[in-house]
Order: sequence, then C-alpha cells, then structure tokens
Amino acid sequence: MTATTIQTDSAHALCGRIQAAAIKCDTYHVFVNYAAHTKELTVCVRDSIMDYSAPVATWPEPLIYESVYLDGRWGDPIAELTAIIEQLQRLGVEV
Repeated sequence: MTATTIQTDSAHALCGRIQAAAIKCDTYHVFVNYAAHTKELTVCVRDSIMDYSAPVATWPEPLIYESVYLDGRWGDPIAELTAIIEQLQRLGVEV
C-alpha cells in the first residue's frame, strides 16, 4: 500500500465520519456536499431553528462553513477534515 493510498483511505474515512454525524444530528442542520469534478467536500452547519423561507440575504452566517479539496491541491485534506471534526465536536455534534 502506498502513502497516497493510505492518505486517500484516511480522508475517505474522515469524510464518512462527518457524513454519519450529519445524518444523525438533531441539534443542528449539517449539510455535507461533494463535488466530484473538483474533489471538493463542503460542510455547512446552521442552527436547527433556521428559517429557510426567509430571504437568503437575511440568513445568519453559518456556524461552520468549510471546504476541503480531497486531492490536496490546496492544503492537507487530513488536517482540514480533522479540524472540521473538532469544530463539530465543539458544537456538541457526535462525530
């Protein structure tokens, strides 16, 4: 197994943890989006009392809004995904 394969597998495992947390979280609205054409994972967390029918211009800033390029083109995806997990945990989200 190469170092690249290990890093990719580790990144995918962290992505899986974030996605599982989003699915089971009742306290916040956790959105996890993946753009395959850029290999970008985006995590957005909003308060569960968010009024999505209000004009977008009036929406409060998300509690968390992070993007990670999983191919490592900008930064270390393992470190960035770990930082997102830590942010989620600080909010009390079980990851």
